[in-house]
Amino acid sequence: MTESTALSLLRRLRETLTARSPYCSGTLELSPANFELYYGKEDASSNRFINLSQTANTEALGKLAQACDAAKFGRGTETVLDETYRKAGKMDAERFVTRLDVEDIGLLKAVNLGLLPRRDHKLNIRAELYKLNVYGEGAFFKPHRDTPRGKTMFGSLVVVFPTAHEGGALVLRHRGDEWTFDSAAMLAGRANSLAYVAFFSDVEHEVMPVVSGHRVTLTYNLYYGDRRKLAPTARLKVRTPINSNTYEVKDALGALLSDPTFMPEGGTLGFGLNHSYAFPATCGDADWNPFKGLSRWLKGSDAVLYKAWTAMGMEPKFRLVSEHDIVLDHMVNLADWGQVECVERALLKRHDGLVLKSKVFSGKDGALWREGDKYEDGDEYEGEIGGDSLTVYWVTNPSGGGPRSDYLHYGNEASLGYFWTRVCILVDVPGVDERCKTLGRESGKTAREEEDEDEDEEADEEEDEEQFKEQFEEEEDEDENEGEDEEDEAKNEKD
Repeated sequence: MTESTALSLLRRLRETLTARSPYCSGTLELSPANFELYYGKEDASSNRFINLSQTANTEALGKLAQACDAAKFGRGTETVLDETYRKAGKMDAERFVTRLDVEDIGLLKAVNLGLLPRRDHKLNIRAELYKLNVYGEGAFFKPHRDTPRGKTMFGSLVVVFPTAHEGGALVLRHRGDEWTFDSAAMLAGRANSLAYVAFFSDVEHEVMPVVSGHRVTLTYNLYYGDRRKLAPTARLKVRTPINSNTYEVKDALGALLSDPTFMPEGGTLGFGLNHSYAFPATCGDADWNPFKGLSRWLKGSDAVLYKAWTAMGMEPKFRLVSEHDIVLDHMVNLADWGQVECVERALLKRHDGLVLKSKVFSGKDGALWREGDKYEDGDEYEGEIGGDSLTVYWVTNPSGGGPRSDYLHYGNEASLGYFWTRVCILVDVPGVDERCKTLGRESGKTAREEEDEDEDEEADEEEDEEQFKEQFEEEEDEDENEGEDEEDEAKNEKD
């Protein structure tokens, strides 16, 4: 059976949204001074120097490895040493000095161009030096994810020096896809070059066993900063496509909406976010809004999708979907309610929640959609409880974690319960006649009109950024005063 045009276009959009790689990598040739490293402890007699170019000798690398501590990692709320899961050496940033300046050499520019959507190329990203790691023969780190250290942290940058080594490839995994960053192969025969890889913080990664030699890395935490112009760096060789699907997403979406057979009467399209974001573990403030500033910090294809909708004159909205399939336009703090007997009733009656009726992508036998899985008590919400419903056609299914709230559940006896949510993007798509008029107006705009809109959008985003920072200022101050060194170590150690 030949697929309908609408089905082909919908399939194309789904594939395009997941086609963007959540990382970028490359190599950079540098002057010898950039490979100089000084390290040691308080005792000046133990301070040492090493040049981490390919000419570094085995004895000097061995002394660097001996000066490192055994690398621990976070397991739950604890920091543990388990060499069956991670075997490597680490040195904290205060114990060494490097001549390498990732901003000065243009590496942050490459990360901006290779990892962030086109709309964010005016952003200045900030790199915070985190650790030095040495992986000797037999060293490895099994699959793990990095924990964001703040609301504006979006990823990690790993720089690999050209010290002789085999093995130790970094394997990246995200939503069923896998990529391999083989620094040993990339740096073979390149004495004065380094390799780099930058990836979003929710990407799972694994360091494969080092077969021989020493794999020496610096890891940086990446944060969003202010806006500024970025110029390209000629010495960089980027291995992954830059902005590989920014325009493809917009084109695929525009083609789908222009098809008169696709949702001719209109409806609500839903998109699960492709990346995870740093929401607090629990919500303790009824006025806290998880959506404020979120559009400013979207990653990868999430940012591209949001921008594509706004460019077409339509309004993408962030919404929460509860574990009971109730859609909310704000976060709810159940702890303020005292004892709660029926969470669903409270969400529907007190907070204008909507019972979710899901239609998910099918693609089988020429069908665009099929009935989604239904929460077992969903019909009861509409019946006995009396909740209104919302039908959502999911282009990509909602997934990943969002904010949660704890509450005191009232039953045969009181117990502590948790109200879980997922964040998604919903868009109310008008009928074909109205949306074609909207698309026609957008496509007919002059370059000056689009430029003016971009400037207005940037101003709005900067205002959102200030509100976002103010909103979490108190929370971040509290975080800094709690636990400090021990809690920092409990966050996952990086490569």
